[in-house]
Amino acid sequence: MIIALLKGGLGNQLYQYASAKALAEKNKTSIWLDLSFLNKETPSVTKRNFELHHFSLIESKDVKVINNSDIKLPKKNIQKVAVKALKKVILEYVEDGNHFNANFFKNNRSVAIDGYFQSYKYFDFIRHQLFYDFQLIEPLDERNLEALVSILSCNSVCIHVRRGDYVSLQAANEFHGLCDFNYYREAITIIHSRIENPHFYIFSDDIPWCRSQFNETNISFVDINNSDNAHLDLNLMKNCKHFIIANSSFSWWGAWLAENKNKIVIAPKKWFAEEDSNIEDRIPPEWLVI
Repeated sequence: MIIALLKGGLGNQLYQYASAKALAEKNKTSIWLDLSFLNKETPSVTKRNFELHHFSLIESKDVKVINNSDIKLPKKNIQKVAVKALKKVILEYVEDGNHFNANFFKNNRSVAIDGYFQSYKYFDFIRHQLFYDFQLIEPLDERNLEALVSILSCNSVCIHVRRGDYVSLQAANEFHGLCDFNYYREAITIIHSRIENPHFYIFSDDIPWCRSQFNETNISFVDINNSDNAHLDLNLMKNCKHFIIANSSFSWWGAWLAENKNKIVIAPKKWFAEEDSNIEDRIPPEWLVI
């Protein structure tokens, strides 16, 4: 078994599942998702909900959930075990730093993995399997369906602006920093030079701020979902044709999951407030970094 300690929002949970899935595929074993950390809240950590139950992965017989929440899951998925006791009898692999580490795949027996694993290099070889695992299992409501039809009908460009706890939580701000508006302005200029009649779709946890900043003629502010429905925004984002992403795991996944073979993805060179030395581990080589 591969036990993955989930932490962070939807983007981080996708990274942790994807890396666990890659290791489980290599070892021909099952994945157990440990939710025990998600309910914790500290001055430096935002409390999060389990969000992977919205996706096809939860229907797999090889995915189990060590459940400590009120989320309704298929009975076949729920494992009621003493996590601390279980971890005493299997290996533990704790991520060291932000770099891709090939030693991750040397774990060839049951192991509990603890980290964020924010590199496509962990799971790029199972890309098409993840496309399936991250399909929504719930039908879209009318407003999301209308937005999807609109996105599919034009040269749609997803712009993701991450603010939220990057602004309100001091520790998050000091660690992540913010993409300034000059970054978005430069990226929009590049899109205009390469794409005919682009239509920009703004996704953000601070739509009022975005309305005050962006004044493009062909622009739509996607405000139909809230923080409890991040999976619905992700579904809309990944169906856009091109991307301007923030220094955010959430928008990274929107771009990576997009199946348009000719997509243009623009990403910020500075992913963290301090200098980031592993950009080549985080950003695929075909993406444009500015």
